[in-house]
Amino acid sequence: MFGLFKKAKPKNWEIELLRNVLIQLPNEIAKLFIDQIDEGLFRKVLRLKSDIPGYSPLAYNSAIYNKFYDKKGKNYMFSNIKVFDAKNAVLVNYAIYVSYGVMNGFSIDSIGKYEIDNTQIDTTNFRKTLIENDDYNQIASILTNDEKDAINPSDVYIVTLEGKDYYHIKDLEDGDFIGIDLNKKVYKITHDPYEIILLDERIEELLK
Repeated sequence: MFGLFKKAKPKNWEIELLRNVLIQLPNEIAKLFIDQIDEGLFRKVLRLKSDIPGYSPLAYNSAIYNKFYDKKGKNYMFSNIKVFDAKNAVLVNYAIYVSYGVMNGFSIDSIGKYEIDNTQIDTTNFRKTLIENDDYNQIASILTNDEKDAINPSDVYIVTLEGKDYYHIKDLEDGDFIGIDLNKKVYKITHDPYEIILLDERIEELLK
């Protein structure tokens, strides 16, 4: 079955561009993410609206995803990369987005239609930038250093239940999760049956 997924890897110019950009990044970055392409992780490039200009998400082969998934991985991007738009004869910005150790999309910041030359790429000034999570920032000031070490900022988002905000910090089974409030009370929240259960446990112990 694994071989079948390898044969199904996408064969299009976007994936080739992604590969050509990665080849020009430092070896420790290039190898990790080129392996994701070579293992057949990506089924296709999606066309969805996004608040990121020119962003295209990547669809995964679920059987391969867990091989690269890092539950402690941060959200970040490789940016300040330039690629050549042959149609408009200009260099345009290109970025690669990573979540939990897996590439999840890329963006080409070009106005209107474009035709990217896969061979004209400039990564001289590339940079890796963490993507801020505003929901995490709202609770960061109430957390101890040990609690910050235990919580992955990428896991944090607000869930409003019965008029109260809970900050999701850990997934459990079947959509249940551990959440905290701004008083740093910890809850187990389940949906079947629907319950909000106050826990008398430390955050870092729950997240081990």
